[in-house]
Amino acid sequence: MRARVSAPVTFAVLRKLTPRERAATLARLEYRTAEINAVLQIEEEAQKIVKMLTGRKTASADAAFAYLEKTPPDVLVYAMAEASNPKAMNKIRNYLSKWRPLSQALPGVANELELLGMARGPKFDKVVADFFQLQLLGRARAPEDRVKILRKLSGIKEPKKPEEKKPDEKLKKKLMGKKGSAPPAAVAETSKPGKARGAQAAPASAAAPAARPSEEKGKKPAAPHAAEKTAPSHSARPTKSTAQSGTKSRAKR
Repeated sequence: MRARVSAPVTFAVLRKLTPRERAATLARLEYRTAEINAVLQIEEEAQKIVKMLTGRKTASADAAFAYLEKTPPDVLVYAMAEASNPKAMNKIRNYLSKWRPLSQALPGVANELELLGMARGPKFDKVVADFFQLQLLGRARAPEDRVKILRKLSGIKEPKKPEEKKPDEKLKKKLMGKKGSAPPAAVAETSKPGKARGAQAAPASAAAPAARPSEEKGKKPAAPHAAEKTAPSHSARPTKSTAQSGTKSRAKR
């Protein structure tokens, strides 16, 4: 929106003059009749706008937008510069900074609605208008909310998501059983800890004598008949009773 600020600026310069003096000055400056009327009437038009924006007819955002949409831009500029009513000022600012940019973005909203599958027509236009009303109230401004609200207003349902195939429970159990089961050899070894320990200790004990060759060299070899000398048999020594019986038998002979 490009406002022609010639009328507001000219009126601000000639404000201290009376209406007749203003008109005469503008005529001498060779202003056209339409331009002179715009300068002379701008103050009165701005006062009407302020009065209308503070009334009940423009209490809602959509009503205020519809009224300001028909207002000349140069009058809005003068009203913003001279008005002191905060209610009217807020509506003018919202129109310039929020509402008007939203209305300019409605063609993009219509394209989104058409992509959703709705054909253009009276119902199509009504959905776009309702969507704009929600935007004026502060809703449906986020990009992620647009599609949801458009579907809700148009009655177009979201496409069903493809169902994810569940894994076969039997196959899952088999795989879990294979992962959880240990090899049979490992199970046998872990189930008999005593034998495994004994088997590990046996080679160590068998290797102990071989690990000490120095002790064997220091020891003397044992005599082969030492056991016989130390432990003689009783049969080799004749007793007294046997000797007496032998002499008696010889005498009888």
